[in-house]
Amino acid sequence: ASLAVLLLFFVGFADGSILPFFAQWAQKEAGIPVPWIGLLLACYAGGELLATPVIGGIADRIGRRPVILLSTSGVGLGFVALAFCHGLLPAILLLTWIGICESVVHPTIFTVIADSTPAEQHRRLFARGRVALNAGRVLGPLCGAFLAKISLGAIFVGSGAALLVAALLTSVFLPETRVSNGEAAEEDEEGLADLFPAFHDTRLALLLLWLLV
Repeated sequence: ASLAVLLLFFVGFADGSILPFFAQWAQKEAGIPVPWIGLLLACYAGGELLATPVIGGIADRIGRRPVILLSTSGVGLGFVALAFCHGLLPAILLLTWIGICESVVHPTIFTVIADSTPAEQHRRLFARGRVALNAGRVLGPLCGAFLAKISLGAIFVGSGAALLVAALLTSVFLPETRVSNGEAAEEDEEGLADLFPAFHDTRLALLLLWLLV
């Protein structure tokens, strides 16, 4: 659980480092026109939005440790690749990939906390995890401002390095916390089909579609 809290700090640090300087990087170093910068952020969020119903339950099937390892590595390598990215299409593809990888980072780390601690401690440890996440988001921009003196691309390298450190810590120190019971029936897996009943109600369907847009 303590390691999971530390991983949340690294995740918050990586996000916090990039976001304040993202628009400047896109315009000055990636050569992306200003009107398209919003689209890039939409691809980041859109990749996470579309991937969550499809792969949201993957940690219950293959385990927490491999999901955290692969997702933090995927996001970290994606951020590093952005530092050398130039042009709209490569940036769209990379940010969509980053969003897909990041869709399972937060819930899986919090699941590790739930797996490894008694129920009466969950509230305290979940709160500690949120504090660590927000502490990373506070320290991230400070570090990003320092790296921006080198270059705007260096911010992405630093953010990616933070997540690769998280992946390294996961691979070395994090045990698997999922308890598999061969005799127990498998829980229903989440998927896009679970959303269909919501669209039977016209008003709720319009609300969900508007949120998606």
